[in-house]
Amino acid sequence: MRKKLLTSILVLSMVCSVISEHTAFAASVATQPAISTDSTETTDTIKDTDTTKNTNTQKSYSFKKNTFSYKGSSQSVSPLTNSTYTHADAFDGMYIFNGIDVSYHNGTIDWNAVAATGIDYAILRVGYRGYGSTGNLCADVKFDEYIQEAIAAGIPVGVYYYTEAISTDEAIAEANYCIEKIKDYNITLPVTIDFEPGTNKGRSYKANLSKTQATNQVKAFCDTIAAAGYTPAIYANKSDLTTRIDGASLGSSYNIWLAQYNSKTTYTGAYQQWQYSSSGTISGISGKVDCNFFYSAADSLTSTAPTGTSIASATISSIPNQTYSGKAISPAVTVRYNGQTLLQGTDYKLTYSNNTAIGKASVTAKGIGAYRGSVTRQYNINPAKISSFKSKSASRQITLKWKKGSNNCGYQIFRKNTYNAKSYKKVKTISANTTTKWINKKLTYNREYYYYIRPYKTVNGANFYGSLTYLTTSTTPRNKKRTIRKKTALYKQPSLKGTKLATIPKKAKITCISRTYVTASKKVYHVTYKKGSKTYTGYIAGKTRLY
Repeated sequence: MRKKLLTSILVLSMVCSVISEHTAFAASVATQPAISTDSTETTDTIKDTDTTKNTNTQKSYSFKKNTFSYKGSSQSVSPLTNSTYTHADAFDGMYIFNGIDVSYHNGTIDWNAVAATGIDYAILRVGYRGYGSTGNLCADVKFDEYIQEAIAAGIPVGVYYYTEAISTDEAIAEANYCIEKIKDYNITLPVTIDFEPGTNKGRSYKANLSKTQATNQVKAFCDTIAAAGYTPAIYANKSDLTTRIDGASLGSSYNIWLAQYNSKTTYTGAYQQWQYSSSGTISGISGKVDCNFFYSAADSLTSTAPTGTSIASATISSIPNQTYSGKAISPAVTVRYNGQTLLQGTDYKLTYSNNTAIGKASVTAKGIGAYRGSVTRQYNINPAKISSFKSKSASRQITLKWKKGSNNCGYQIFRKNTYNAKSYKKVKTISANTTTKWINKKLTYNREYYYYIRPYKTVNGANFYGSLTYLTTSTTPRNKKRTIRKKTALYKQPSLKGTKLATIPKKAKITCISRTYVTASKKVYHVTYKKGSKTYTGYIAGKTRLY
């Protein structure tokens, strides 16, 4: 009993010592009047603005001196809020690091004053995709200032990017944008994707992405970051981690930064970082700041910035449109950096994505050997051309038939009425892939018409078109069998110039196919003429007398 009592007293004294040390740190944190963070980007050069508040939009990680080890559901007092927080059993015996995350909303920051408080780390917003329809990639206007001054003050830094991607290709583009922005800085903490589609109800919210699609986008971002040599992470709140993305599976491969503003978390999945408040105060920052815990088994977190030459600014050769085949389409490319052609297998390796279906595919060159980072180029995979396009004529209508297209595409039909017309007019759009017949009614009898058909498919709001299949056909004349009253020339072209196929003698028999309108006012006859064993098809003057 006495031994147990002494043990209890010892444990109690250790806890009191920890709380005392945190309280001493909190005393150095200045309490400042709060400012509103619900503001909009106002920089003239930013057209697609981001009105993300300073709350719920950040990430963390890191190391330094204000770290303490706790056991089983123990509590600690935050030096940023002076409030008590309970840590999950999963972090028994781990070290807890205190950090902040900031964006331009935090205004001018005295980073030397921030460093003097003993804060462990800072996560900075590197940029965002605008939530408007254009979805411009934008830099945080304070990023360069913040990161230069924070590093100079000796504060370890990481970054986060606010996503509004609506496809994996856009997520990869966001990751590459981050890599390009941070390549000249010593980023030793994670590069995080900030996933908050419901915050502003912007383009990603309106896209109504499935859980699978949203999860794949987050993975694409993280994999691109990892390929560049950085540690990827995912910021999201409890609701989004459970309903909008697969937090459980993502947490098995990447660091999760959980946002939950409570005194203890209730999220059951894995996470390494916890954003517990947006109402912290710290010397050097006027107003409120986001507050974070990072958990680690080590008493310091050491990581190194990636080495080697980044190929994020390299170029991949252009890729012509590809045709859907039902198989993976992986066109060969050339990668050049600073005017030099890099060697595949020595300087980079290629990976292809979304290259088995109609839509936007991409190829990514990932640096290896003396190179790091990655660069991506997109290319189109279009529907296959319609292989059969036929017609059946009547006096005032034409029935068009075609072979069903592949990969569930629809069809567009265009027509012109005169031979010399420079453009076709769309006369029918058919969205059902199984519809393979259309009747074009109310036409002029005994007249030639010109059609083409192309397959199309809509993917993520964009249309992808196959090549054109042409057809010349006509409505039927009243009398097909006719006789020439006077000798006339038969030409290959309806212009009645150039190649002359034959001279049709007086009283020769011909078969009328139709009247061809060269222009709206000039017409010729499209006919066949048989001479001996040979049959000629061509054109005779529209003024030719027939009976």
